[in-house]
Amino acid sequence: METSLADLAKERINTCIHPATAPDVQYTLPHKHTVKVLRLTGHDTVGIVAATTEFLAKKGIRVLNLASEMAPAPFTDDPMFKLRMVLDLPAGVSDESLEEGIDAVAQVLGVDLWIDSIH
Repeated sequence: METSLADLAKERINTCIHPATAPDVQYTLPHKHTVKVLRLTGHDTVGIVAATTEFLAKKGIRVLNLASEMAPAPFTDDPMFKLRMVLDLPAGVSDESLEEGIDAVAQVLGVDLWIDSIH
């Protein structure tokens, strides 16, 4: 991995690596929005991030933070894609409409997807 990062640096590409298990951060927004965390786990396929963010954009939901990683599945070691997004929901988006839409995205992608509240 060090060689790859060194090669990127030669190409003047800055990199930043953060652990995917970083503690949750407290987000304070200056307006009446709700902050939620979206978590996704599934077999890696092309288009997971694109389909998820497309749905969010259509709802007017901003992504405040996005982290992803590949990790081996328990017992099988199959490569699993994990995604965590911190979301800024506008006042007009209900929890029910978000859950329904996320469930539909999860079914199409064949992944597990859930939403948590930030306290």
